[in-house]
Amino acid sequence: MKHLKTVITASFVLLLASCNSDDKAIRKTAQGYLDAMGNYEIEAAKPYATKETCEQTLRFVIEYIMPKTDTNYINSNRPATITLGDITHTSDTTATIAYHKKTPIKEENGTLDLVKRNDEWQAQVLINVPTILLPMKTYDNDSIDGKPIRVTRADSIPDLTKGINIQR
Repeated sequence: MKHLKTVITASFVLLLASCNSDDKAIRKTAQGYLDAMGNYEIEAAKPYATKETCEQTLRFVIEYIMPKTDTNYINSNRPATITLGDITHTSDTTATIAYHKKTPIKEENGTLDLVKRNDEWQAQVLINVPTILLPMKTYDNDSIDGKPIRVTRADSIPDLTKGINIQR
């Protein structure tokens, strides 16, 4: 019985230490990501983000949002101060952290989702980017039914799926 109490106590201490370590890593990742994004330093947010977040969300912000954002507005909305709140562990490898963002122009509350991959916590922020806005390649030498095509715009893509049975 005494041995069982020792094992339970040791397991509980290890669990607390593990959660505390994860919480520190979550806070460090969240602070880095939110500080960078809140101050319009998108490239600086990449080391804190998942591969999918970098390829999808951050790429969209860099290519489509930032070029259209007035630099006077950006400069007047800096610096951003991020205050982190409570962490909610949704599983061993996922968590959400609450935050408060204050800039010279506005204040807002939000949450940030994080995932643990390869023992590292990363921000996971995925948005549904309309495919029409994603960059497309131009193909000069392609053809359909022997007719040359040059695809440069999303609305000019011929329907190549006609007659194809796609099974899921």
